[in-house]
Amino acid sequence: MSIASEIETGPIVDVDGGRIQGHCQDGVDSFKNVPFGADTGGANRFRPPQAVTRWQGVRPALEFGPVAPQDTSRPDRLKGDTDATYSEDCLNLNVWR
Repeated sequence: MSIASEIETGPIVDVDGGRIQGHCQDGVDSFKNVPFGADTGGANRFRPPQAVTRWQGVRPALEFGPVAPQDTSRPDRLKGDTDATYSEDCLNLNVWR
């Protein structure tokens, strides 16, 4: 199944930033990379989380989002998922229902 067809058939919900569309498999809905705050870089560094910027339309919520930057000098076995995307725009969560 292509991502395009998953988007067309997945559940749509309203969240603070707008509408997101997830994926349903075996009766379980999943919504990945759901933003709950603004980018934590630049002027937002060391500040409390800022409100998420609203978006227009329906945002796909099908793939995991970036994680907070990590110390890359540690051995891989201590870092966990080495294929993860790192970004200061990491205030996202994943929901299954």
